[in-house]
Amino acid sequence: MKRRKKVSKTYPGYADLHRPVILGYSILLLLLLPLFAGCVSKKEPSGDGVTTIVFKHGKIAGDPALFRQLIDRFEVRNPDIKVKDETLPASTDEQHQFYVINLEGKSSDFDVLSMDVIWVPEFARTGWLGDLSTLLPADKRDEFFPGPMQAVTYKGGVYAIPWYIDAGLLYYRKDLLDKYGFEPPRTWQELVKTARYIMEKEPKIYGFIWQGKQYEGLVCNVLEYFRRRRCAEKRQGGYQQP
Repeated sequence: MKRRKKVSKTYPGYADLHRPVILGYSILLLLLLPLFAGCVSKKEPSGDGVTTIVFKHGKIAGDPALFRQLIDRFEVRNPDIKVKDETLPASTDEQHQFYVINLEGKSSDFDVLSMDVIWVPEFARTGWLGDLSTLLPADKRDEFFPGPMQAVTYKGGVYAIPWYIDAGLLYYRKDLLDKYGFEPPRTWQELVKTARYIMEKEPKIYGFIWQGKQYEGLVCNVLEYFRRRRCAEKRQGGYQQP
């Protein structure tokens, strides 16, 4: 995710492959980049001079029409490129399995892929990702948040472009909080206290819904809890190991 809007610009060093145009301040910087150039041959245009590339990605959150508009905008600015986007299962575990099987088999069925941040070192180490450092010079990298840029950097090279950031949010039932005189919880302790109290009064509801299934989302939630606890205890004079 970018901090500010960015005008369209074509980065050097890529004209010999597809001649991309970065889509303004949009999040589609990932599109049309040779993320695994090491195992897929160069795309050749069709008889009408149009090159079709396949972009594999997980389910798009929010209105899919907005995502389609970004692709359409790119194609208008690049009439010799056609983007075919294909959606993978929502489960990140299934997406990872799909990529590993196909990349190990040197499949040429797709050209661009979206990845979870924790996959970048694995995929770069195996040679499945091309080094994109020349496409994103050092003076352009500070336009992204430091965390995402660190995540896509492996041994000094940039192997992906930050696309979007997931942020954990807490949603609450305002009607129930108002009914029992509680403010929205600001700490885990307040959440537990509030949830337990309301559950006693409303036995047919759950106090807290979260990603508890045994998959990657569970790990993310647990890490959020530990980090929140660590930050809170540091403010109180030192972190204690749980």
